[in-house]
Amino acid sequence: MFSRLKSYAASVIAPVVSVSKRILAPFSFSLGRVFSTAGSALFNIQYVLKYFNNNPPTARGNMIFEVIAMFSNVWTNLVLRVPLIFRQFRSSSAEENRPFIRGANTRQKSIYLFFKICGMAAGTYNSLSFYLGGITLAEFIAELCKSDAHDAEWKEALVQSAAVFFALSNLVSFYTYTLRSVEDNALRLGEHLDSDDKLEREAVVLSLLIATWGMVSGTMLGFFSYGRAFNDIKFLKIGNLLNKCLSGAGSFFSLTVSLLTQLPALYSKLRHATPEERIAARNTASQQQDTTTLMLLRRSTLAVGVIESASMGAQNGMGVINTSNELWGVDPYGYVIVPAGVCALSTTFSFYAFNILFGTDRAINVIREMQATDRSGYTVIPDVEAPAETVAVAPEVGSINNDPNPALRRETSPLRSLSLLAAPAQSEPLPVVASALSEPLPDHLSDAKHSP
Repeated sequence: MFSRLKSYAASVIAPVVSVSKRILAPFSFSLGRVFSTAGSALFNIQYVLKYFNNNPPTARGNMIFEVIAMFSNVWTNLVLRVPLIFRQFRSSSAEENRPFIRGANTRQKSIYLFFKICGMAAGTYNSLSFYLGGITLAEFIAELCKSDAHDAEWKEALVQSAAVFFALSNLVSFYTYTLRSVEDNALRLGEHLDSDDKLEREAVVLSLLIATWGMVSGTMLGFFSYGRAFNDIKFLKIGNLLNKCLSGAGSFFSLTVSLLTQLPALYSKLRHATPEERIAARNTASQQQDTTTLMLLRRSTLAVGVIESASMGAQNGMGVINTSNELWGVDPYGYVIVPAGVCALSTTFSFYAFNILFGTDRAINVIREMQATDRSGYTVIPDVEAPAETVAVAPEVGSINNDPNPALRRETSPLRSLSLLAAPAQSEPLPVVASALSEPLPDHLSDAKHSP
């Protein structure tokens, strides 16, 4: 009797848990991410427009810019972040999400763990900003309704719940996108230090010239904004010294993440590809041709991303101007405009390289994986690790594995990864042939191919 009840309960609960994990949870976090960042974009663009004119936010000219800024923000989040959130919750096990570092040496593991801890800490600090942003948004809405968001216990509970939800939503988004890039690039950095590979000097210098201004100004602004954030948290009472220590730590973590995400993204776009890489890219492009829908999605996202990147750059520039005015009394309309403009341009290019160019490639690949999984009815085959003397190849459909595609050839290094061997749109999965296959790599390391 008990076994029957247990079996019946399991048959009822399992579908509910599956639907909650695969649909409800990612949908909720995606909604929180889109809504909170759209509100943040609205407030920030109003902050920028106020510098150029004294018109109210509801003025017609300002409304046009506000709508454009919110639209670009919503579009980029829907395309670049939502698919990754859904992919995260569709993973069958936590093991698939763990990077494969067992083949790394001690130094490589140390580098990986250091940057991963910094990335996790930076994500926590980032969620703190959205927590306060949620409270600010609630207070703004209450002000529009001529009310007070904190004059009743139920209102206070509602405001705090919304703020915590926004923080969690953005923490999930940070972990599924930025933290994974940090992990991938940390593995590549450790591997590069143990290899004889040389970086292109011109590309490195140009990447540093473009990204440094934005990263340095972002670090300074982060220090002051974190300090104000800790002061604004009502239930957190800390001294001035501890406030500065925590703010300095947050700035350091943010700078570390920028060094391992934006800088490699810029370098990957500025360096000259080798002939082998160009051939592999052409072969991959010929096999993974975008459908009309994906092609339009890619091009529209790259175009809208220009607006979003410019908006982020303008916000950074305004932060430099206002912080200089508050701390040192610098005239906001004086010569400070020059360094602020340089920081704005630097942030714009860095943001576009990592969040738009690299983000679009990753999102399109994830959409392909999910489409292949849904059509074929089985999970996308995870990457596998092969010994140095063997390769893992995907034969052409209908062939006998006598002409492997070089674009799908296994690199011999234990820390590099290939794209997922996704099945074509047919009834049977594409076989994977290899000698001495070892443990499967995690699903997400397939993105390292497109990672900077």
